[in-house]
Amino acid sequence: MMEIRMAWSVLLRKDAAGNTISASAWEPDDAIARAELARIIEVANQNYGARSHWLEERSSRRGLFV
Repeated sequence: MMEIRMAWSVLLRKDAAGNTISASAWEPDDAIARAELARIIEVANQNYGARSHWLEERSSRRGLFV
């Protein structure tokens, strides 16, 4: 199974502890999640500049019993 997330190069984003955030959480890759992230990335790139946000993919690290 594949997972996807949105990543970005905008360095102004911080979490509650003040750490820089550069990506969203991994989630299962399906048509709905992919479409939602694609739309968010499109709008973010319009607001922050071309290629400031992108989609990352990876193979799921989940085992059979997790």
